[in-house]
Amino acid sequence: MRMTRRSPSAGRRLPAAVAVDGVAEFVSVGMASLGKWPHRPARVAFTAVEGPSWVVDLSPAGVQLDPAASGEPVTTVHGAASDLVLALYKRIPADAVRVDGDRSVFTELLGWSATE
Repeated sequence: MRMTRRSPSAGRRLPAAVAVDGVAEFVSVGMASLGKWPHRPARVAFTAVEGPSWVVDLSPAGVQLDPAASGEPVTTVHGAASDLVLALYKRIPADAVRVDGDRSVFTELLGWSATE
């Protein structure tokens, strides 16, 4: 019998209000503190099934939260707020959330946030 190692967060869900706050903190504090975006500029949206959504522009200038409406996101990440925050902090696999558009941007974002 083969044993598989489960993530410490596997099977756990954060309360919705806590998870929504966690996503908001990740995009407004965590990402904003990383400095310059080292990849091609991109607009990313995070949409929680509980209702909230966040849009960020990633550029050589860094992260801009809630940018002026000047284009559609190249990547949109959907899921329950609990899944969003756990995926952003790499506590669950990235494929636990739905990514529409350019998935490579989400992959780059997860790698970028892990380097700091």
